[in-house]
Amino acid sequence: MAANNRQPIEPSRSSATNRLPTGERSAAARLVSFLTPARKVGGLQVVDGAGRVMDVPAKMTDVIRKAAELMAAGQTVTVLAEDKFLTTQQAATVLNVSRQYVVRLIESGQVPAVKVGAHRRLRPADVEAFKARRDTQRTSALDALAALSEDAGGYDLPITAR
Repeated sequence: MAANNRQPIEPSRSSATNRLPTGERSAAARLVSFLTPARKVGGLQVVDGAGRVMDVPAKMTDVIRKAAELMAAGQTVTVLAEDKFLTTQQAATVLNVSRQYVVRLIESGQVPAVKVGAHRRLRPADVEAFKARRDTQRTSALDALAALSEDAGGYDLPITAR
């Protein structure tokens, strides 16, 4: 999963459709605060209704914590197996863009893909790498724009008498 989780907004999609309800967000935030010390103290255990206890492997605890962090921030979460290929529609869902945009990214060489018959398939790691690059570029551009606005006095409010 990418470290930076900003989502683009397309005209055809509302950012509200990808947001989680407040109750789920607060439960995820409580889970994050619960899991953070568990990782340091020796791990996580799951207890079922019959009282059986199972140790959760550290890697799985990391996945659960990362998913909870994203959900606490209001993002939806999808878990992808590394050895499976994605369709262009699945990649579009991960990137929160249209399928046709993913096809254009493939055709322009920005995202590697393989052809299986007439269909394009993408590795999840390649999609996540593109997402991380895109998010880094977006953050840098926004920071530069904010700096320009600040230098030009765009954030200075004029004082008006009433």
